[in-house]
This record gives sequence, structure tokens and C-alpha cells, in this order.
Amino acid sequence: MSSWRPTVVFLLIAYGVSWSIAGIGCLFGLFDDPRMFIVSILAFMWGPAVSAIACALIFARGRVSSVLGLRPVFNGWMVVAWLLPIVVLFGSVLLTILLSDTTFVPFEEGIDREISNLGVSVDNTK
Repeated sequence: MSSWRPTVVFLLIAYGVSWSIAGIGCLFGLFDDPRMFIVSILAFMWGPAVSAIACALIFARGRVSSVLGLRPVFNGWMVVAWLLPIVVLFGSVLLTILLSDTTFVPFEEGIDREISNLGVSVDNTK
């Protein structure tokens, strides 16, 4: 088996699945509604995952879980990798609030305030 064949198969399956989902979404007008657009784009991103599973089943028979990384070796750095982004996120928000003259405003309230500053009326009765 040549070394480029798994790569070509992976790309064909990934692009095929992803663009088929996008085509179906476009065909049924799912991209016109913002909520369905988000759902369609999330489904679109499953193409590479489906392709990785398919290629593991085709090319790595008997070693699928290890090839896909489903048997990770646990170490302390995995805990750091999971917790550090959360700590950085909350730390940056806290430092911004403490070290500046700004105050925390919930997202929707801030958007409503900025839109009303532009002179546009906001209707939140939906």
C-alpha cells in the first residue's frame, strides 16, 4: 500500500461528507435562518471526524481505538491542559474588571445598550 492512499481517501471522505451536508443545507434553505445556519455549520464540521473513523476502520484494522487516540496515557499535563484555559479566561475577565474603569455587563444588556446608543429601537418581546 502506498503512503499517499490513506491521505487521499481521508480527504475524499472528509470533503464528500462535509460538502454533502452543506449542499443539503443549501438545497433546503437551512442557511437562510440563522439558527439553522449554526446547526448546519456544526453538522458540516463532522466531516473530518467521520472520515477519520472510516479511515481507521479501513486502514488500521484491529488498532482503531489506539489510532484514533481513544486510549490516551494519562499524566499531570492533561489536567493542566484542561484547566489552564478556564483559569486564563476567568483571570482575564477578573483582571479587566479590577484594573479598569469598566464594569461587567451581561451580553444581551450590553448589546441592547449599544444598539439604543445608535438610536435604533430594540424589541425584546419575541
